[in-house]
Amino acid sequence: MMKHYQHFKKQLTASHSIHPLKRFLMWLVVLTLAGGLVSLFILTITIGIFSIGLPDVTQFDKLAGVESTVILDREEGILYTIHGEENRKYVPLSEISPHLQKATIAIEDDQFYTHSGFDISGIAAAGLHEVFGIGARRGGSTITQQLAKNAFLSSQRKITRKIKELILAIRLERAYDKNKILELYLNRIPYGNNAYGAEMAARLYFGKPARELTLPEAAVLASLPNGPTLYSPYGPYLYSSLDHELDGPVKLTDLTSDDYTTGLIGKEIVFSPDEKIYLPGRADLVLRRMAELKVITTAERDQAAEELHELEFSKHREAIRAAHFVFEIRRELEEKFGKEVVAQGGLQVLTTLDPTLQEVAEQAVADQIEANRESKGVTTGAVLTVDTQTGEILAMVGAADYFDEEAHGNVNHVYARRQPGSSFKPIIYAKAFVERYAPATVIYDTPTDFGNYRPQNYDGKFPGPMTIRRALGQSRNIPAIKAYFLAGQQEQIVPFAKSLGITSLSDTGDYGPALALGAGETTLSEMVQAFSVFATEGV
Repeated sequence: MMKHYQHFKKQLTASHSIHPLKRFLMWLVVLTLAGGLVSLFILTITIGIFSIGLPDVTQFDKLAGVESTVILDREEGILYTIHGEENRKYVPLSEISPHLQKATIAIEDDQFYTHSGFDISGIAAAGLHEVFGIGARRGGSTITQQLAKNAFLSSQRKITRKIKELILAIRLERAYDKNKILELYLNRIPYGNNAYGAEMAARLYFGKPARELTLPEAAVLASLPNGPTLYSPYGPYLYSSLDHELDGPVKLTDLTSDDYTTGLIGKEIVFSPDEKIYLPGRADLVLRRMAELKVITTAERDQAAEELHELEFSKHREAIRAAHFVFEIRRELEEKFGKEVVAQGGLQVLTTLDPTLQEVAEQAVADQIEANRESKGVTTGAVLTVDTQTGEILAMVGAADYFDEEAHGNVNHVYARRQPGSSFKPIIYAKAFVERYAPATVIYDTPTDFGNYRPQNYDGKFPGPMTIRRALGQSRNIPAIKAYFLAGQQEQIVPFAKSLGITSLSDTGDYGPALALGAGETTLSEMVQAFSVFATEGV
């Protein structure tokens, strides 16, 4: 009897002497299972709550309402209407060029045929950038998610809408096969200029049906959904461009996003016959991605990249007033609210544009061109009028005719860089005044050798001693250059100009005394901002 008792006691003792690590692991497993069940319960409840009121994904005739966004002048006159009524023609996937299908998948969602409606890695990358600033900015939305958003939801940037978007994307994946989803997407997505869907976009931009699109044309169309206004073939960013003057030849890898703007099509920048760089456009990036994914060969990519520069877009003219101003407003709206809200959100945008002043400015440009066309070869001009007290833009003429392709009318010359010439002289004299010189200070307008630089006056005369007031009034060159030295030369003038709003000048630029005569490139917008400081009697 005693033996049985001792044996039982040993077993009992053994059962209470489980190793601490094993006990920890057992509890970990239990807690993990419990946590998983709780999470699953919460997820189920969440999906159930957010699923309330969601539409049937098989009913594409019951879509979210679409309204026009209207841009108005300060008197509430309509400048431009961004049409909410979608100009589309539905075609089956077989009627859409395989080039466009492949290009769209390559640039928008290269995992389209393998994911189940959402891309975990894409969502994680987008979240890391938004929350912690880690990695490049990206949308994180798959083609299926974009279809769900464009077809069934509003464009509000809220976490609740994102959850609904994910739910609808999963439902779409269950309801349709991949090719049908791609077909719905390519017939739904906005391509800019009120063209919705691949068929209308192909007809608008290239005058042909979507089934006839070539590889370079497909690369162009696949580029547009990312920024229909920014990359519009009829807008100012048709070609990539430098954002400021470079000090000399550089490699593309040395440039950052602050150095150049990516346009629809790339552009070659030539420093010398032997030194040049190519700034890629959005369409170039599409072709590069297609080649990386091996859906086209390297030879096909290179040939298509060359043909991009030979593309001819169909002529298009919209009912619009103050076109350059309007497109600047639209670009800012899309940056702030997103392109979907601008295209479909029914915004009423009241701007500061004065319609009377705008007409006066447009007529002034037209008159100056007519007066100087024969004698000086002038083909376009620009005007920017602001309220110096508030900074409000009252009139903007970016070019004589926005739709004049031969004169590059779609380029907004208000923001184009060029040498300001003698209009820069007041900046030089203002800095001289800061250095305690005065309008009555006398400067000698005499032949002067500034090293290897012997400038002349416009009339070829040198009247001798004169006050700064008189020198500026007569726009004399020699006194302005001498004032350049009195003002502290480039090292002090450039920072001073930047404090007035002229930010295009480079701190390391090799301007020299010619800066006094406007040799440094800047923009009309920056010059107007600088002169506004004079109007308000100080910064």
